[in-house]
Amino acid sequence: MMEGNWKRRTVADPARTAKLAIAKDAAIAGCLIYSNETGNWYTPKQFMESKERVNIHRGKDDSEKKFRIRIPEAGIKEKMEVLRKAQDDLQNFIALTTEYFEMQAKQKLNS
Repeated sequence: MMEGNWKRRTVADPARTAKLAIAKDAAIAGCLIYSNETGNWYTPKQFMESKERVNIHRGKDDSEKKFRIRIPEAGIKEKMEVLRKAQDDLQNFIALTTEYFEMQAKQKLNS
């Protein structure tokens, strides 16, 4: 009787089963799950609780491309690079505005 209930539950929610397969793979590997579609990172538990949708037929909606199981260090490295680029962009913008307003002030003095 108990086995019958378990089978019914699994068959009743195939989308959860497909999602669980990805979460289990990540948990076993000690990794996180990255959604290429949303850009979000998830622990296996967070992934199961998320609104992310997984096609019940693996590969039909490119689930392998939609979600990647990745080591946390890869995410940290990518985020650090994004931060570095943003910091460089900010420094360039500050230099641009400083130069512009210094030039404006000199022009006003010379006029």
